[in-house]
Amino acid sequence: PEYRFYACYGKAGHELKIETTTSFFNNEDIGNKNPNVIPRHTLNRNSVMLDSWLSAGGAGEGFYGVLKTDDDTIETIIHDKLFLRNKDKRAGIPVSVRDGLLPASETLPFPVFFGIDQLSNVFYNQTIGSSFSTFDGAWGCLGGAVGRDSLGVNRLLIAQFTTTGDLSFELNLQIGKRNYAPEYYVADKPLADEFMLSCLKYSSKKQSLVKIKKRK
Repeated sequence: PEYRFYACYGKAGHELKIETTTSFFNNEDIGNKNPNVIPRHTLNRNSVMLDSWLSAGGAGEGFYGVLKTDDDTIETIIHDKLFLRNKDKRAGIPVSVRDGLLPASETLPFPVFFGIDQLSNVFYNQTIGSSFSTFDGAWGCLGGAVGRDSLGVNRLLIAQFTTTGDLSFELNLQIGKRNYAPEYYVADKPLADEFMLSCLKYSSKKQSLVKIKKRK
């Protein structure tokens, strides 16, 4: 509660890495690497909601991105075609019922890129790419960003990646409370002023292998 997201970063000894075994999907029409500037009235078009981007809480102009279980059925976006209308049990609540988009009554936290303008183009427009990596860059929010439930669970969406391949990442986070020194959480090899957080390193391929072993 009350913690703010300042940045997701890479620095010497702590790589910031997001990769897929195929490529990241980018909507060629209206998509953007910053979801805050994707016009609200375009979200019901073709594959815009599946675009890949980096965020500080937003998932479209005027919308926070939240878990579907934290969403309501008000202003749910229904596509003009058959996109995102399927009812696959593996996906939980259908997106056509709860889309994970909550209208913001205030100005959304705006993501800012530090030293990754070119690198982040792997999530932009018609760019085709499979890897985002930096030892000297970050994206974050000036002044910090909090979730809609800032005094409770305080979940904050910081990215969306769409891919047909296996997704993996290693993240490092700077978070903290106002008027307090920031805290640093890393995926591996923490130094004296850092905390290690195992969930900052992830591979969907390893997760799939674990599930297969459990079934056996």
